Amino acid sequence: GADIDTLSTKIGADSNAYATATINAITGNWLGTPPTVSVKAGSFQGSGSTGTQSITGVGFQPKVVLFRYNMATSTGSAADSVIGFGVGISSSDRRTSGDYSNNNVSTSSHAAWNQDTYVIYTPSGSSKADFVSMDSDGFTINWVTSGSMLVEYLALGGSGLTNYKTGVAAAKTSTGNQAYTGVGFQPTALLVWAGKFSTSPLDQSTNGNGLFGFATSSSARGMVAWRNLNGSNPQQAKRRQSTQRILSTTTTFTEADFVSFDSDGFTLNYPTAGGSADVFYYLALRGPQFKVSSFNQATSTGNQSITGAGFTPKASIMISANDVSANNDAAQAHARASFGWATGTSNRSSFWIGETDNVSPTVARRNIDTTKLIKMMTESASPTVNAAADHVSFDSDGQTINWTTADATARQIIVLWIG
Repeated sequence: GADIDTLSTKIGADSNAYATATINAITGNWLGTPPTVSVKAGSFQGSGSTGTQSITGVGFQPKVVLFRYNMATSTGSAADSVIGFGVGISSSDRRTSGDYSNNNVSTSSHAAWNQDTYVIYTPSGSSKADFVSMDSDGFTINWVTSGSMLVEYLALGGSGLTNYKTGVAAAKTSTGNQAYTGVGFQPTALLVWAGKFSTSPLDQSTNGNGLFGFATSSSARGMVAWRNLNGSNPQQAKRRQSTQRILSTTTTFTEADFVSFDSDGFTLNYPTAGGSADVFYYLALRGPQFKVSSFNQATSTGNQSITGAGFTPKASIMISANDVSANNDAAQAHARASFGWATGTSNRSSFWIGETDNVSPTVARRNIDTTKLIKMMTESASPTVNAAADHVSFDSDGQTINWTTADATARQIIVLWIG
């Protein structure tokens, strides 16, 4: 404050450029308009025909768009467990992955995919869309094969988001640290995902081994993983949740912890290595404030204040394997995963998949909801909603959510805040 004012005065009015540079160097800050972060959660219906489809109403030109879909054309629960997750940055930088498990079959039937030339993809390419462009009020995709499914999206932009890139990385085949380079900048947040922790590209009937995780430091990371055996009778389905790892198989065949963000990428540590260079996708981000944290589901309805962000978020992404914290890092029976994101009270959506372990015929279900932030459910012919929360507000140190349904199980939820 006063010291900078004095410095500026001493330099003199005829050296404004030097003064500005010096003040910027000292403060690490900016003069003039501060960087902004723009966010928007929404959804759209696939056009149902081939060709381009422009999604508008975002309110700004995004830089990164996250996609989530389960092949359903409307909200609610449906048969089969389906999850698809994609990221679009440009027509040459986009990736998607997912898996599909059939409901009510004697012998389990499962498919998985990892695709690096689309943002939306379903088994055998029955529906697939490539990313075309970021537009002034949204983005454009191109349906190479038509799709009419409901797609949830989270758009990120603003001058504060300075760097962003997706990539593919391979697991270390032995224990120890592995540095991943070629990102082109030092990230401040990392997201990882795979439809099957295996190969890329991939599209086949196979055992599933899906994962989703994120990290903002070596002590702030988390992940969920799910596994389903193909051609099994009875069905075999497992899940795992961890706040000590960023990626893992449910059986810890291979697992990695986050170590550091580096000048050209990031470093992971493999305490367990299966000897196979299985691949995963990543999204590296730099610029806004990011923080990974975790909290336990409230066991009664009403508002719950979640703290620990260290700033006022503008968006949140939540994940959970529907486990309590006591089961952290341990594989559990039944494949369950809950996902949600929010940018406002009317801009949020939830996503859930579930499969029952050790049964024949198979029980595999899905749910998508654009009126809730996150839902915890139990799979059945009519999946039971154990707990459901909506977004209320972003606060100075976190977020307030409202549990409209709650039971006595304090399930752990991992959250990535963006501010």
